[in-house]
Amino acid sequence: MKTATIIHPFYIEQMGKAAHRLLTPGLSGQVLAVFSNVAYLSSTQEELFWLATENTPMHRRCLQITFYPCTLETGMDFTVLGNSLLIGDVIAIDLANADSWIPRTFDPERLLPLGAVNGCFREILTELQCLPGPKGLGGAIGLIAGAAWNGDGCPVSSSEAALIDQASPVMLELVEACRARDMAWIAQSGLRLVGLGPGLTPSGDDYLGGLLFTAYCLKAAYPTEFSWGAGPVLDFLHQARALTNRISDTILSDLAHGHGPEPLHDLVNSLLQAGTVEHLVSCAYRLTGIGHTSGWDMLAGALTGMLLTEANV
Repeated sequence: MKTATIIHPFYIEQMGKAAHRLLTPGLSGQVLAVFSNVAYLSSTQEELFWLATENTPMHRRCLQITFYPCTLETGMDFTVLGNSLLIGDVIAIDLANADSWIPRTFDPERLLPLGAVNGCFREILTELQCLPGPKGLGGAIGLIAGAAWNGDGCPVSSSEAALIDQASPVMLELVEACRARDMAWIAQSGLRLVGLGPGLTPSGDDYLGGLLFTAYCLKAAYPTEFSWGAGPVLDFLHQARALTNRISDTILSDLAHGHGPEPLHDLVNSLLQAGTVEHLVSCAYRLTGIGHTSGWDMLAGALTGMLLTEANV
């Protein structure tokens, strides 16, 4: 006698806007990669989204589920049938009642003058440059501060010191390119970091993503002060595609277009609107919790991008 298949139901707490747009009846594809708290899925049209546990920061491509299905495996097929995401023949995720997640953005009425934004940035950088336990390129935050202000930053401190040694000449060049507000220079130099480092999203990609995310937000908030065209970033993304893997390329492209994880949105928006030091440090801590080094790498990139405000001081 054949044993009946048991379907394990799961429910979504929140769903990002891009995931909501994708997950319509008839969508199908495969599980691309599975980790301890996140699983990446790709549609047959090569659109990416992911399932993540409740304590994982939200993103526009994220489905935050109530319990992580440990039976997920790379290569499993999925399809959307009605209001359910079916994975393999044992998992059904109810899509019907998920809350929509939209990142907080800046309030135009609360934006600080750029000089004040820079002052806020300098204050938080003083707090962050010597944070204990940095990983990846996060260990170079003190180096970024020292180079930017022609002073003494904290020494490089990271378990990935060899990675920083390899990346630091380009990072210092990007510091100068940001202070010059030269997006073409940023894009050209940044290509040398794409794909640098181990892991699903290499440190170089996450660092550049944080930098370009900040640049996007600054231009959106202060369009007259930041007037570069879209060409350099689009050219960069086109060339970067062949230098890294598909998941990292998707996340890098999202960041360059202003779509990132929740604590990165909160950090940059708070810098533009006089967030307290305590709140900014809290945002930074939440950001550094993403992945093995990804959050630290994005934080270092975002702080480098904030040097775009230096030219106005």
